[in-house]
Amino acid sequence: PTSIAVGKTATVSISGAKGTKYYKWMKEETDTGSATVDSSTGKVTATKVGIVTIKATSKATDNFNAASKKVRIKIVPAATSSISAVNLATGIRLTWKKVTGATGYLVYRDDTKIATIKSGGTVTYTDAKANTNGTKYTFKIVPTASTGNGTAKSLAAYRVTRPAISSAVNS
Repeated sequence: PTSIAVGKTATVSISGAKGTKYYKWMKEETDTGSATVDSSTGKVTATKVGIVTIKATSKATDNFNAASKKVRIKIVPAATSSISAVNLATGIRLTWKKVTGATGYLVYRDDTKIATIKSGGTVTYTDAKANTNGTKYTFKIVPTASTGNGTAKSLAAYRVTRPAISSAVNS
């Protein structure tokens, strides 16, 4: 794998190698992320956004030399855990839960990118163009980081405008 989202797993393997294989996370100076690695299976679980180096090794046998290979994996942000939508007079306001490790967010409406938010701490966006009464809009929030885009989370919302009051009678 070239990238894994935080909380997700992937397996690193050695092909063509003989003998006992084992895997470990090599904390190198340039590594900025973190992961856990099952030393016997090569199963990598991403725990922090950044880059990690995994070393896969095959021990020597009577007929084969030992071999090892390092693999660098980018760990991207996980999806936000929740999104909500509120109808306002000015459009639909989206609010989502902050994603650890995200440095920004991409906001999509019906698969078209409508905003790039450049702060990981900003967790609201109002879509003023989502303003057609009775229309269903599908929004998607994608967390971003220097290692790449994270996992998307979607929400469908209907635009509902409040009826205008034309007159009021006190009875």
